[in-house]
Amino acid sequence: MKGRYRRKYSRFPRTKLLGKATMKDLQGIFPIALLVGLALWAFSSCSQNEPQQSSIKSATSTARSARTATARKKVLIRTPTPSGGASANMRGRLRVVRERVNVREGPGTEFSIIGTVAQGDRFTIMGKNRAGDWYKLCCLATEQGWIYGPLVEVENGHPVTVAEDAPLAPTPSGPYLTVTKSMNIRDGPGTNYPVVGGASPGQHFPLTGRNAAGDWWQINYNGSQAWAFGQLVSATGVDEVKVAASIPTPPPAPQAPTESPGGVIPGTPGIITRVIDGDTIDVTFNDGTTERIRFFDVNTPETRGGVECFGPQASQFTESFHGQRVGVESRGRDRYNRLLAYIWLPDGRLLNEELTRGGYARYRDYGNPGKYAARVRAAAQQAQRSGAGLWSHC
Repeated sequence: MKGRYRRKYSRFPRTKLLGKATMKDLQGIFPIALLVGLALWAFSSCSQNEPQQSSIKSATSTARSARTATARKKVLIRTPTPSGGASANMRGRLRVVRERVNVREGPGTEFSIIGTVAQGDRFTIMGKNRAGDWYKLCCLATEQGWIYGPLVEVENGHPVTVAEDAPLAPTPSGPYLTVTKSMNIRDGPGTNYPVVGGASPGQHFPLTGRNAAGDWWQINYNGSQAWAFGQLVSATGVDEVKVAASIPTPPPAPQAPTESPGGVIPGTPGIITRVIDGDTIDVTFNDGTTERIRFFDVNTPETRGGVECFGPQASQFTESFHGQRVGVESRGRDRYNRLLAYIWLPDGRLLNEELTRGGYARYRDYGNPGKYAARVRAAAQQAQRSGAGLWSHC
């Protein structure tokens, strides 16, 4: 049987049998296998492409994040850092408190205007002039300039140093004087005349005349005639300067008060121990008590809660009496419990009256005029007519 079996099937090689069976079977299987193969190829291609697509998404996300970060930086960087590097963070800031204010090339009205700023604008303070009444600011567009101090408010407590690069005033044509020390400019040739303003070292003013003694010079001061003491200036071209044709009549000497039984001046004696502003002081009396005093019949421009025009100058004037012995003639108290008073100086002058005479204060009685209201009001009217102090600056 074995041999017969071998002979019987020897005609059909195993390969042929398998081949026939395979071809027959594959006739139905081939389309399925083809579809499976295509599916496997597609799956393999997708798997290989996924990392690339993920990388593209990651790169796109990174680029978007970078653009967002850059945009945020542009929003945060509002203004360039002023010159001075990190130290600029320690500089003061000022805010404009008047509606429109000129910015000039230098610290004075004789310098050219480079632009204007509006109320509420803020700038970095780069320095001040030696007199302390002009500030150097940064920046109007890209240019630094100078702005008048009483028209701005300093917003923080950083100290402001003198700007050593402050330009000198342009030299006038013809005879002129140059200020050598900080000084008062007065309405006439003498310290008994009202103060109409001030001048800083380096400022120039055209000469228009002199007094007969030759120790006072008449100048063109902001468009008006005023006087400067000769020992505080140097004059150029004086040979052409003649005695002024019109010299103001000296003001009447202040009326000396009647001596009180307790001392040289009326009122309660004390010493000015602190100056709050132009019209408010602290006085310490002989018994050791200290009172806050508001001057009667006057009102000076403010320096607290907003700096008003000529407020710093009024405060500086009152500060010049710091430490002096005075007489306090009280008129009661105000709603803040401050003494309302007239302040008498050792030489017999009434400080309330001197404030209005020099143009540092306006007459203001708030509907309750005091004993010397007429004197204080008359001095204020004279200051207004002559343009003294705030009457020409504000």
